[in-house]
Amino acid sequence: MKTYYGSLCSLFYDISKPTPPADELNFYMSFVNKDMSILEPMCGSGRFMMEFINEEYNIDGFDISEEMIARFQEKLHYNGILQCCEFSAFRTEKLYDFIFIAAGSFSLITDHEQVLSYLTQLKNWLQPDGKIALTVFTDVEYRGGQMTEVIDAPRSVQEQNIEIVLTGTTSYNPANGVSHSKMTYDLFENGIKTKSEDEDFFIKYYHPNEFETFVAKAGLHIENAFIDYNKTPFTGQDSEAVVYVLTK
Repeated sequence: MKTYYGSLCSLFYDISKPTPPADELNFYMSFVNKDMSILEPMCGSGRFMMEFINEEYNIDGFDISEEMIARFQEKLHYNGILQCCEFSAFRTEKLYDFIFIAAGSFSLITDHEQVLSYLTQLKNWLQPDGKIALTVFTDVEYRGGQMTEVIDAPRSVQEQNIEIVLTGTTSYNPANGVSHSKMTYDLFENGIKTKSEDEDFFIKYYHPNEFETFVAKAGLHIENAFIDYNKTPFTGQDSEAVVYVLTK
């Protein structure tokens, strides 16, 4: 798995997305009670996980980004399991009743062998009657196109006396369904640029029935699939993302 979220990227993410979307948070909450053990892989800076912690749920998490974990720990000193690691390095003696990967983050895994390996690991961490919830992006907007490169519209976030400006370009390879964004984060303090950070960002967009094939190979089953967090059923219609609920 590639490493994402350097210091400026993590700060940009935290400022632009300080709290989780209510519909997505409520979706995950609908599967749990306080007797359950919960795991959030790829937890980032903790915007979802903290909501569970504040409500006194039993939740653990991990993320590959040191910067994201550091921002999590700045906000909250957590006594539960919170590790900075990738999937293969996560260590726990627990089996979990519910595992969720928020905000489409599973689509950051672009290598096909890793997709299968990580789905298998999720299954191995699951209680016999447990559930996994995750979202993947589809290739709907790219179907019928060729590899292209576009200049992304600049974006910026501000907090007190700082501003971070994000610029970049994105290309898409229809053969493997992976986009590649070359991004630059520029930090301005009191209007003066003081730091710059470059990052390569890759996202997997799944072709029709492609993710379902990975799920089957991992020995998992699709209990439900939705096109949104209001649980509108996915029945093969065009949707830019699909929310899956998986079981053993």
